[in-house]
Amino acid sequence: MAESTILATNAGRFIRSNGATFAVARAGSGIISVIDPDGTNPDFLQGVRYDLTASHFLYRAFLFFDLSGIAAGRVLEGDVTLQLYVNIKDLGDATFPNVIVCEGKQSGTIVTGDWSTQNSETENHGEESIDNMTTGQYNTITLDASGKALVQAAFGGTLKLCLMDERDNENNGTTVTRTHGIYYWMTQKGSGFEPKLVFTAHKRVYPSATTTRVTSIVHRYNRGIYMVELGLGEVISDFGIPTVEPVVEKSYEPKKEEPAPAPEPTPDEPEEERPLRPTFPMFPP
Repeated sequence: MAESTILATNAGRFIRSNGATFAVARAGSGIISVIDPDGTNPDFLQGVRYDLTASHFLYRAFLFFDLSGIAAGRVLEGDVTLQLYVNIKDLGDATFPNVIVCEGKQSGTIVTGDWSTQNSETENHGEESIDNMTTGQYNTITLDASGKALVQAAFGGTLKLCLMDERDNENNGTTVTRTHGIYYWMTQKGSGFEPKLVFTAHKRVYPSATTTRVTSIVHRYNRGIYMVELGLGEVISDFGIPTVEPVVEKSYEPKKEEPAPAPEPTPDEPEEERPLRPTFPMFPP
């Protein structure tokens, strides 16, 4: 099974929402902007941040992965990871250090309305602390079991993901005083910088509908346990195991040997004359 690496398409964008309070920014009822809507900036970065300046800013990143080349029905084996080439990080508030991976609810072309649509989908499918990330290289977020199921369900189609700041994901209005988040390179930056989805998948294995010939049967007894071992040979036809009639034998009894019959004379040879046995008187005269 070969490992697959799928690069994010260049349709990904991030949306910035800001307002006078965290609640306004989170609800998307303030000012909303799609950053680099045309995707023409070669140095395009996506942001996953909570930015506290004169007002409150939240950044959500939306990613697309084309999985049409992976046949539907394949099964994931091992870890599924999202890899981001981080350019800037800011762990200004240790209370909310994590980047959260969610199912994306964005449209095919990112629009400002995708912000409020995403508010209904915040289930965590994988996370990583900003503190564990290193700038100037790829950083890995491992998806959990629900995230793997999300990826597998997208085989044959398009996987949509949304990356959110932990505070945004939890809709947590706790007062914070510092900015935290990351910027990472997007596909427009070019080869060696694209967000990557890495996984291994194999074909689903089903039992074949064939009949297998039973070529041997071995019965074993060991300390009160009876076992029957079947030796299976070549395929015959459709699925099934031939019915084997049990053979019951009595306990072993030695057979009595019958004396061999005397050979009969051949027609050409007369029967051999036997000499008469001499007789003797029983008593002397």
